[in-house]
Amino acid sequence: MPDTNDIDALLGYLSGAADHSFTTIPSNIAADYYAALTALVAERDSLRAELAAMREQRDEAHVWRPIETAPRGSGLDGPHRRDAVGYVDPPALLLASRDGVVEVGSYDWYYHPGYGNGGSLGQSPWRDHYEGREIPEVTHWMPLPQPPREKEGGGA
Repeated sequence: MPDTNDIDALLGYLSGAADHSFTTIPSNIAADYYAALTALVAERDSLRAELAAMREQRDEAHVWRPIETAPRGSGLDGPHRRDAVGYVDPPALLLASRDGVVEVGSYDWYYHPGYGNGGSLGQSPWRDHYEGREIPEVTHWMPLPQPPREKEGGGA
C-alpha cells in the first residue's frame, strides 16, 4: 500500500483495486474510497485556485497606479453638489507626490481646472483628506487597505 500522505499514489492504488481484485481491499470499498478521494482532490484543487485568485486580487490592489486612473467621485460625469441625487463622494486614497511623500487624500472638484470656482487658482485638485490642504504634484494612487479585522475574543 502506498504512503497515505501521497494522494495521487493512493488514488492510483485505489483505482487499481476498484478495477481489479489484486489488492487486499475489497473492490466495492476501494471504489468508495476512490470516489471520496477524487471528490476531495477536486475540492482541494478548486480551493487552491480560489486562493490563488484572491492572492492575485490582493496583490493587484496594492500596486501604485498612475494618478490619471484614480477614482474622483461623480464630478464631471455626474452631479457635483453633495445634495444632488446620485452624487458620489470622491474616495479617500493613498496619494504619492513627485517628492516621494505619501498621504491620504481625495479629489476636490472645486479645484478642478475649468470646472470648480477654485480651478482658476492654479492649485492641485488633490487634497489632504482630513484637512483639505493642497497636495501638489500627485503622480500615483493606491486604494486604502482594509482596516484590521477584530478576532474572536477581542483584539485585532
